[in-house]
Amino acid sequence: MPPDTASRRRVRYRRFVIVFSIIGGVALGVGVGSIAALADAWTLVLLLVVPLGLRVIGRASGRFQSVDPAVWLWPAVGLPVACATFILMPSDAAPIGAGLAVATWFVLIVVGGVLEVVLDPDGGIAGSTD
Repeated sequence: MPPDTASRRRVRYRRFVIVFSIIGGVALGVGVGSIAALADAWTLVLLLVVPLGLRVIGRASGRFQSVDPAVWLWPAVGLPVACATFILMPSDAAPIGAGLAVATWFVLIVVGGVLEVVLDPDGGIAGSTD
């Protein structure tokens, strides 16, 4: 396989990881923001600070090793989305937002799981020549 094809496959897989991390972060942010709006407790939004804090502390101490740094996009995207959802969503519409977040997570797990199985780790379609 020429190096150009291998690099294109790696780029394709990296795009897959980035897009699904962003979608997961948005779904998580809407879900956490909706639950915080429903409970009228803004401190629930701070739950998304924990993974970011672990990432920053682990990176600063040199103990954190990640295969793909793009996987950590979900808390970075989820925190501002959760804050915005908490601020903008009225408490009577919060169950709808939480339901949409759960439905999005379900679709993300099913579609993402199928695509993860179909794609090789280097980004190619399993069983094909491309």
